[in-house]
Amino acid sequence: MVWRGNGLMVAAVIADRRLRTVTNTFMVSLAISDVLIAAVNMPVQLWYYVSNEWTLGEAMCKLSRYVQGVVIVNCILTLAGIAVDR
Repeated sequence: MVWRGNGLMVAAVIADRRLRTVTNTFMVSLAISDVLIAAVNMPVQLWYYVSNEWTLGEAMCKLSRYVQGVVIVNCILTLAGIAVDR
């Protein structure tokens, strides 16, 4: 479900030049962040909680934490940008 709505949002803004507004750019940023959380972070965290130990290696540990931090900061700053824009 996350893929459909966010994918449609990104596709609509890319396809139609009239939709390329500041607000919609913020919404696309949030959509991409949601997809990254759903595709990268959630499966890794689920695997960790199911197996009750980290079995994916040090590189994946660092990558997962990095992506999680970047995406969360991106969400926060995007929401702040929307608030300022409004």
